[in-house]
Amino acid sequence: MILILSIATVVSSQTKQPVLYGKDKVDMFKSHSTMKKDSPYKDLHWQYIGPVNISGRCTDVEAVIPRGDSYTIWVGSASGGVWKSENEGTSFIPVFDNMPAASIGDIAIEPGNEDVYCW
Repeated sequence: MILILSIATVVSSQTKQPVLYGKDKVDMFKSHSTMKKDSPYKDLHWQYIGPVNISGRCTDVEAVIPRGDSYTIWVGSASGGVWKSENEGTSFIPVFDNMPAASIGDIAIEPGNEDVYCW
């Protein structure tokens, strides 16, 4: 009986082909964005309730000399995009949520104009 169930599972399992081309990735992301926008659940928001010691791997941290009272801090993460703080790290906002990829290896800020940045 176990052998029959194992064979049935293997035969009916799905396989995902690798996405090899950038155009295909962009098309898939556009499809995802459309489904997200049209979803009946789009206004529901997840709330993380614990434990509070969660973290991820940060790949780069950059700070910009303050224009006013606080430093602007940019954080790039290996799987969570780019985050920005305008209050010296007290709180962060995601700035990369609408991009097709979330992996960040490095952040660069132009020294003469901190409004110009790339990742």
